[in-house]
Amino acid sequence: MSEENSDRRGQHRRYSDRRAALLLEIHEIIFEHPPGPERDRLVLEAVRRDFGACRGLLAAPGAGGSGVVVAAACGQWTEEPRGRVLDGPGLLALRETHRLVPGVVTLTYVRRPPVFPPEHWERLFKADLCEPSSAMLSVEIRPARAPASLLLLQEAVASREWSSQDRSMAEEVAHLLSRAADKDADS
Repeated sequence: MSEENSDRRGQHRRYSDRRAALLLEIHEIIFEHPPGPERDRLVLEAVRRDFGACRGLLAAPGAGGSGVVVAAACGQWTEEPRGRVLDGPGLLALRETHRLVPGVVTLTYVRRPPVFPPEHWERLFKADLCEPSSAMLSVEIRPARAPASLLLLQEAVASREWSSQDRSMAEEVAHLLSRAADKDADS
């Protein structure tokens, strides 16, 4: 994205303006950068910045199918997580939740849903995703022809309730990234 275009964009007050600005920024990144880790990082940074989250990661299924490999990360990480294999019972429970519930999954540490056993819940928020967090938004990216991936935004210290607009926008972003992944797979 050109410097000139990014300077025009600011924080939008209305959801429709915010939605249009983020989707346009993602389109520009997808069309201006070849597929790969740098493009993934730029897209992830645009999403993280728009949502105002502390950090984000994009992960793909790892070899063997149980864990995920961090393809891109941005935000406030103590150590760079890119390339790390993430697994553990909390992450497996999150992935199972995605199989049961289509769309966005939003979680806050202080409210454990019954689907998570207490020990898995603790692991998810304390260790399974590289660094402790207090709230997260997770959405699967499910292309038709390319491998699936996971987009995750985290809050490091403050609890956060994700709005219905946040969830809706995350689903739109996942759909756009699914289409881009299928286009890349066809190339």
